[in-house]
Amino acid sequence: MISFLGHLSIVLALVAAAGGAVAAFAAPHAPGRTRWARRSAYLVAGLTGLAVAVMEVALVTHDFSVSYVAEHGSRETPLYYTVISLWGALDGSILFWAFLLAVVTVAFVRLSGSRHGALQPHATAILLAINSFFLFVVAFPGDPFVPVSAPPADGPGPNVLLQNNWMMGVHPVLVYLGYVTLSVPFALVVASLARGVPDAETMRLVRRWALLPWTFLSLGIVGGMWWAYTVLGWGGYWSWDPVENASVMPWLVTTAFLHSIQVQERRQMLKTWTLSLVIAAFLLSILGTFLTRSGVVVSVHTFTQSAIGPLFLGFFAVALVLSLALLFGRSRALAAPGALESSICRETAFLVNNLLLVGITFTILLGTLFPLLAEALQGSQLSVGAPYFNQVAVPIGVALLFLMGVGPVLPWGAARLDEVQYRLLGPVAIGVMVILSLLAVGVRGVGALVTFGLGGFVLAVTLERVLADIRARRAGTGESWPRAAVRLLAAAPRRYGGYLAHVGVILAVIGIAASQTYGVRTIATLRPGQSASLAGYRLLYEGWTPLPGAGKMVARGRVILYRGRDELGTLSPSVNIYPSQAVVTPAVRSEPAGMVSDLFRGNSPLPQLSQLLRGRNPFEDVYVVLGGLASTPRGPAELSIIVNPMVGFIWLGGIMLGLGGLVALLPARRRRTAFARELETLPLQREEAAV
Repeated sequence: MISFLGHLSIVLALVAAAGGAVAAFAAPHAPGRTRWARRSAYLVAGLTGLAVAVMEVALVTHDFSVSYVAEHGSRETPLYYTVISLWGALDGSILFWAFLLAVVTVAFVRLSGSRHGALQPHATAILLAINSFFLFVVAFPGDPFVPVSAPPADGPGPNVLLQNNWMMGVHPVLVYLGYVTLSVPFALVVASLARGVPDAETMRLVRRWALLPWTFLSLGIVGGMWWAYTVLGWGGYWSWDPVENASVMPWLVTTAFLHSIQVQERRQMLKTWTLSLVIAAFLLSILGTFLTRSGVVVSVHTFTQSAIGPLFLGFFAVALVLSLALLFGRSRALAAPGALESSICRETAFLVNNLLLVGITFTILLGTLFPLLAEALQGSQLSVGAPYFNQVAVPIGVALLFLMGVGPVLPWGAARLDEVQYRLLGPVAIGVMVILSLLAVGVRGVGALVTFGLGGFVLAVTLERVLADIRARRAGTGESWPRAAVRLLAAAPRRYGGYLAHVGVILAVIGIAASQTYGVRTIATLRPGQSASLAGYRLLYEGWTPLPGAGKMVARGRVILYRGRDELGTLSPSVNIYPSQAVVTPAVRSEPAGMVSDLFRGNSPLPQLSQLLRGRNPFEDVYVVLGGLASTPRGPAELSIIVNPMVGFIWLGGIMLGLGGLVALLPARRRRTAFARELETLPLQREEAAV
């Protein structure tokens, strides 16, 4: 009965989506059909929501007569991981994707209303057509509701790696939301091209909808890095895995769009390029879905090989051909009247920024697909490893970091070189001082030092721009510093959200440079009572304790961490032993986060505080993995010990990125003071004016 209800819901949703798409396409010629198209979007969301609810009931009640539950459910799996196993395997993940897409379609229909004339029905039609494709996949080749004639007494449960950390209930959802919401700006662009040329209001709408997937992908990518770091036990957070690449490519292209749209709005340039970036971001999300769900690449993220992969590849090809045909068909009408007035201007900085972002995206795409192409054409299996990606990504990343500092200083249009030099003098001096200060305390490594210096330079530029804005507003209104800052944020959330995102990038890049350059590791085989030392730390191993768990046995280790004579706390790395395999769970001690943890546990923070006051490595992780266990807790064990400096900056930077995206989505306060309008007329204050 559950199988029938779930499958029927999807089939009815498919019919509603297809019918709604046809009605929406015909709506401009038959206005009465607009209401049916809108109602069909709600109907699709309701029916897919019902299918998801039915599947969750089957998972939670362990109804093994449903194929998906029989293949991925288990009575031993904890409830939380049972619920999130909906998106832990191929068929369920497509069902969940279809549900999210239906919800996003309803959000677009509800928020857009009838304000956008004939554009809204066409965009709705495209969204419903995309819904139809996903629902077709769920209804037929990827049906998770296939009934099982002889249900097993129990199932194997989800992949053990997916039930080892709570982040698996968050990270995939954020990435899925990022992929799904890219459909909206794509639909708006294609709909506007089908009708003519996008106007300024349409592009503003596209920008706002593009900010949403950018924010979701930012948080999802960093969340995935954190999961890889804290769960997989290898001490890293990014391996240029094909599926990692598949999520970062649309993020890079969307980032390029969010910069390019500013040039189009201000200078009436790059319209074709800007529209192409929106289309490319959506197509890359579909390509990433193909890579993840076709079985053509091997990854901890991917699903097994199935018939779904070719369907996604075909959908990608159709969307690509139709999009290119529309772009070429409107190429003359899209020709922009604006032109570069000078090589030293903000437009040039944004153009170079776009070229670098697209260049690194193409490099990642080539490195990801090349092994597949080589195998298809020559039958030889090749691999492209991290050295290839790093050789290209690192210099481009450094160049992008430099442009983040230069761009905000440059004015729109032609710039005076002496004025730009004057504005850059202070931030450049701060960047140089950062490098010299680090050299003075013994920090070495050219690449890392350059990155730290550029980080100081960009941060100085960002703070100087914000302070200049606040000073300008205070001069015009007499407001206090905090009030002026809040009013500026309310007046221009897009601008200050961008600044927050820039700060997030700075922090993340600094964390990556420090951990990759100065991280050290060792492996020690220890018996209880023995210790190992690394980077000024001493780790005393006290053995492991067997603990029962749901469907597993947990071997929990106990390691006392010392620095000098100070005891910093206890680390508990563990090994989760499932019937099919063993999975390690590393223990991570982050400073100064460790102090906060000790405080909440009732332990004294004084030993850690003394370390901080003496300036000893206040921002580093001690990372311990337990392995090579003997048959008894008193036997030897192999400890992998890693000291990673400043990794926490990556997670903090990711939070700042997401916060910047959310701030930029806030509506701007339209009212402006008379003095602010007067400031905007002054040549040197135009960029700092309070709006």
